[in-house]
Amino acid sequence: MQIQQALHLKLLIMPCLNLYTKLTTSQFELIVIRRKPYGHLRLNFRNLSDVDPQILAKSILDKTFHNVTLKETNLTKTQLETIFTQVALIPEKRDMCILDLSQNNLSEVHPKIMSRAVVKVDQVDLNDTFLSMEQADVLFKEIIENEDLCISTMTIDKHICKGKNNKLSKAVAKKIELIKVDAESEEFKKLYNEQG
Repeated sequence: MQIQQALHLKLLIMPCLNLYTKLTTSQFELIVIRRKPYGHLRLNFRNLSDVDPQILAKSILDKTFHNVTLKETNLTKTQLETIFTQVALIPEKRDMCILDLSQNNLSEVHPKIMSRAVVKVDQVDLNDTFLSMEQADVLFKEIIENEDLCISTMTIDKHICKGKNNKLSKAVAKKIELIKVDAESEEFKKLYNEQG
């Protein structure tokens, strides 16, 4: 009986080990349970677009996870806004040290929801996330104006810190460590070259 249960569990988990596998909510929940003893949830390069947004947000905010990395996980607008809303509603400082959302498309996320959440996490990676200049403007202003920051480090695309956001990014860099990097996505580079 135990061998059969172990085999069944292995069959459920095995598809999750392949990069870019589209996970179901139940597969995601199994991975979350298995990662709890380690204090980190790393699901880079898994397709999480079918995972229930509420379950996803609840799992990410589980107090046992201090490091959540969801790089290139195809998160949807609804999933992202649910995550950001739940983080923003945390009444006090969060133990989460790292939240990596790099290479997910944040372009449609409401900037105020995103910015109120970002300031509550110690280290945030928003590189290659298709942020607009307007979203960056709201985010930078939130960091500058917020007196009760948890954020200490943010990684963001270099081009977001230029032009009209240049002064704001410099003011942000005086409050937190602002790491500016080049966008990696070929699609993004093309768009940036076309639109400047």
